Amino acid sequence: MKRSTLPMVSLFPEFARPGKPDFQALKLSLVCVSFSGGKDSFLALQGAIRLFGHERVCAHHQEIEED
Repeated sequence: MKRSTLPMVSLFPEFARPGKPDFQALKLSLVCVSFSGGKDSFLALQGAIRLFGHERVCAHHQEIEED
């Protein structure tokens, strides 16, 4: 399958944001990350700590029975 060379155009240009948002500029009180103990949730927790700082991140652990 050949890729199109046409430029991508936003359907809603008024909501387009250039680049990544500056999370450090936000005045967040706390960011809670759901943590199951698996590798995916560990990486999510690690990413949140890098992005928001360890003083703003808490981990929430909840065991859910599988089917």
